[in-house]
Amino acid sequence: MKKILMIAIAAIAFAACGKDDNKGPGNGTSGLEDTPIGAGYFTVNNASYSADAMPAATTDDEFVGVNMNGSVLNGGSSIVTVESDVALSEFFVAVDGVEGHYTFDAHQVTASRAEGVYVYQFTMLISQELDDEFTVRISARNADGYVMPEYTHEFDLIEAGTGALQINLSFNRDKDLDLHLLLPDGSVIDYNHDGKWDYVTDEQLFGLDVDSNPSCSIDGINSENIFFPEEYVMNGKYTHRYKAARADSATSTGLTGSRAAPFTFPVFS
Repeated sequence: MKKILMIAIAAIAFAACGKDDNKGPGNGTSGLEDTPIGAGYFTVNNASYSADAMPAATTDDEFVGVNMNGSVLNGGSSIVTVESDVALSEFFVAVDGVEGHYTFDAHQVTASRAEGVYVYQFTMLISQELDDEFTVRISARNADGYVMPEYTHEFDLIEAGTGALQINLSFNRDKDLDLHLLLPDGSVIDYNHDGKWDYVTDEQLFGLDVDSNPSCSIDGINSENIFFPEEYVMNGKYTHRYKAARADSATSTGLTGSRAAPFTFPVFS
């Protein structure tokens, strides 16, 4: 029996296709998968869960802006960018109609400041069990202790293949990034080799089932997905990489490491 392994890769602020531009555990996402939000919707790194309602707003000052994709994949991820004209100390995140909320320290997420605006980025790790659209609610406490009004955003669901092994790449711009996976037997999964199919039933058995913005034909999904049901997971080392479709015009900002740097991980039964 192979353990489910989900690898969510968040590529933040990546440019291609042109030259434009009762609280629960708080260590990683451990234990959050058993909460009402985590079990069916998403987790957030370094968050704690409370069954209580989100704190009510104590100021009328709103976020300058909040940016995220309009859709998510089950088993994928979603990058959230929050802009504020005041420094923030902690975030509150919930799902409309679902019990409880997450809290996490604003200093534990990616933060920067430009032209007097504070910019924060965090990633929602989407559950493989997500089966419908949902509305996320986001608030924050600022450095002066005031709770800001909620921002709400509805996500559409793009159904993706899941399984014992799932590799997902999500990015926050309408660009063509390509996910590549080298398998233990030396074969490759990418946009030219999308996996194995049952041509009688027209069913994809494993492989790349979501290829977003192909050839820079923008669909706005901004996510790529490779999946393997348990019976197709091979023992050995897998290496994934991602890169811009047009490397000659691609630039990256805010990324850790090279866009094409490989990452190898072992899978054993």
